[in-house]
Amino acid sequence: MSRIKAKFVDSETAPTGRILRSIGGSQATWGTLFTRTATAVDYSVLITDYYIGVTDLTVSRTMTIPLASACYNGQVFLFKDETGTCSGAKKIILLASGADTIDGAANQDLTAKWISVGIVSDGVSQFFVI
Repeated sequence: MSRIKAKFVDSETAPTGRILRSIGGSQATWGTLFTRTATAVDYSVLITDYYIGVTDLTVSRTMTIPLASACYNGQVFLFKDETGTCSGAKKIILLASGADTIDGAANQDLTAKWISVGIVSDGVSQFFVI
């Protein structure tokens, strides 16, 4: 019988990557842990980000996307209105950098309550809404 040695970590201190989680007794399951960035202000997305939660929409918030050429082909960023107050007056603006585009436009406005949107990079100059 072989044994697996694993380090268990909580989600507050674990790095992004694969984790082993105990589900009771001698059972365990693998999962994937991604970073969550919470922002209450305009934010410049880092290439190390994955999930960006907007926690304050007293005014519209702009999320500036890094250049697609700085990202991997297929790299994904997820954005979420965590306030439930997103609207046409208080929107989340996804803003492409330089001459890059998001679905052919310089920006995408998110205006629905509790909205979540993902974008994927082509690694060159474009992002696509998924």
